[in-house]
Amino acid sequence: MADAVSTGRPSNIATVSLKVVPPPPAPPARPRTVTSPVTYNWYLKSRRGRIMRIQSLVVRSLPLGATVTLRCSGKRCPFTKRTIKRSRKSTMNVLKAKTLRHKVTFRAGQTVDVRIAAPGMNTKVLRFKLRKGKVPKHQSYCIALGSTKLQRSC
Repeated sequence: MADAVSTGRPSNIATVSLKVVPPPPAPPARPRTVTSPVTYNWYLKSRRGRIMRIQSLVVRSLPLGATVTLRCSGKRCPFTKRTIKRSRKSTMNVLKAKTLRHKVTFRAGQTVDVRIAAPGMNTKVLRFKLRKGKVPKHQSYCIALGSTKLQRSC
């Protein structure tokens, strides 16, 4: 403590206390969603439009440690689940992976999911519903980090 002096007169003693309050904690950062674009090309194999084949399925800009999982549900699926890990390159032609050694044929009534997952990120899902006589279109979904349910947005 020290006295303040002005024009030769000492002042009264005063005590000042400071209380430092930490800032409120920041809200947790939302994990990013995988944004890898997927290029695909389906074609109808049979005359009646019941059998379909994927001619190309390419995933670009894959993050490090990413995996692409193909899931098929419905009657007479050629497989239930196939998982392909990212190679050194960030672009992957899924149909040339070792897990899919032969050409894969799908049928009307089946559902094919393409899931792109990366560590610490929300999973991107493209769902193809195969319909008789029509080339399938996809619906986009995502799966929040730590969840298993499909959502429209994360």
